Amino acid sequence: MTTQRNDGLLYLDMYPGLRKWINQCVTCQRLGYRLELADEHVAAHNLRSCFAELALNDQGLCDQCAAAFEARTQTGDA
Repeated sequence: MTTQRNDGLLYLDMYPGLRKWINQCVTCQRLGYRLELADEHVAAHNLRSCFAELALNDQGLCDQCAAAFEARTQTGDA
């Protein structure tokens, strides 16, 4: 996984304009491609091979971080 992540970061360094297709969770900093990435986009295959799909909520949290935040707020720890 580390090599794949490094390959993805190197690819983004080579083509910085593709960062618009990458999401990053504000809490865990995980990177992944946006759901809106079109199949017709030339770099779609490369981005999908280097990154996993990553959906963010309206607060910029991935599903895991959103669930953890929700669990903490329900127990009153937040």
